[in-house]
Amino acid sequence: MVTVKNGDRTQQYTVNLVHADEVGLSTFTIGGMNVNGLAGLTTSQGAVLKVNQSGLKGITLQTKDQEASVTVKVNGTQISSSQLANYRLYAQDVVQVVVKDGTTTQEYKVKLVQAENLSLDRFRINGVDIRNLSGLTTTDGAIVEVQDFSSYNGLEVRAQDSAAVVTVKINDSIYTPSQLSNFPFLSGDRVVVEVKNGSLVET
Repeated sequence: MVTVKNGDRTQQYTVNLVHADEVGLSTFTIGGMNVNGLAGLTTSQGAVLKVNQSGLKGITLQTKDQEASVTVKVNGTQISSSQLANYRLYAQDVVQVVVKDGTTTQEYKVKLVQAENLSLDRFRINGVDIRNLSGLTTTDGAIVEVQDFSSYNGLEVRAQDSAAVVTVKINDSIYTPSQLSNFPFLSGDRVVVEVKNGSLVET
């Protein structure tokens, strides 16, 4: 705690130091799917999880610190720990989790959307479909290993829902679809595809 006093005016600064590994969730699954690595999970916008019409069942949570407390809300209504295992979730539901460890809190937010709203009907690099690559929608992203870049080129991307808007960035530069068909990729290139449908966004 630092106090700055100038005449009759006082300003106080307070910082709580905590172990970074002890704040938050070590396990967070919805419908058996790990959502802990989803992009935007701890932002105010939240992460996006795609579901089909039958929805998903169950929420599993485990805090990094066993002494931490957890509050779960679905669409603003608090859900008890005894309800989590069998709780049914559907498109348009919003799951919010608050982990409190002493005076420190960590918030998580997941928005469930109908799968076709944000799904890619086509995502190919060098003619190879990469939609099923592990980590594709996480913050870190997926990795494509390439043996020879001399003839490695071309990207095709298309949203399943024609109302969705697709934006492609390669190394932070925006490209139009017509520029991508023969784009020459190099080692280290990073491709980010954003699908926006109304207020819903997934990368």
